[in-house]
Amino acid sequence: MKISLNFLLTFIILISLSHQVQSSIRMVGGWSDVTNEMPETAQSVVDWVLVRVKGYEGVGESAELTVVSVRQQVVAGMNYDVSVKSLSSEGECQMHEVVVYYVPWKNEKTITKESSMPCDE
Repeated sequence: MKISLNFLLTFIILISLSHQVQSSIRMVGGWSDVTNEMPETAQSVVDWVLVRVKGYEGVGESAELTVVSVRQQVVAGMNYDVSVKSLSSEGECQMHEVVVYYVPWKNEKTITKESSMPCDE
């Protein structure tokens, strides 16, 4: 009985430690923030998105664009979720979310999701 109790306590401790280690490691395939020192690949995708956002209805070439956030997700290639705030010359503020699927070995970028909404000011 004593061996079984020691085994049980050891098992519980190992499970607890395992959970703590797993919670501190980023989930494989999950979204992660791109830091201020953006990799060249991510920067090229963001630049590509900004050109497209300027063509959205109500934005225009003279709009001021601010990148709010960039997230990435490893898939068979890379997904980038880019949030952009636009302020048109008429003062209209919009938030845009653009998700781009990027295949670096083919240099292919495809928009898989895009949405725009007025800013919450």
